[in-house]
Amino acid sequence: MSKFLINLSYKDCCILKHALRDKLKLKKNVYEGLKMLDDCDHGFLSKESKNELKECEEENKTLERFTEEIERNKENHHMKAR
Repeated sequence: MSKFLINLSYKDCCILKHALRDKLKLKKNVYEGLKMLDDCDHGFLSKESKNELKECEEENKTLERFTEEIERNKENHHMKAR
């Protein structure tokens, strides 16, 4: 996977992190309901909805990695500033 080295302020990173987190909260509520229906009635979800569920899971993992990267860089920055 290609990596991007970008230079963003801590504030910008937090804004992006919170925007993604809030988007995922909304999607999670919708897709958890759909997934429950699919568990009860196999075949309820369309292929497109199943792809959306997978995408939501990938976005959640991305949010976790992004949060970890912010924390790691924040710690490194504090150590350099001292």
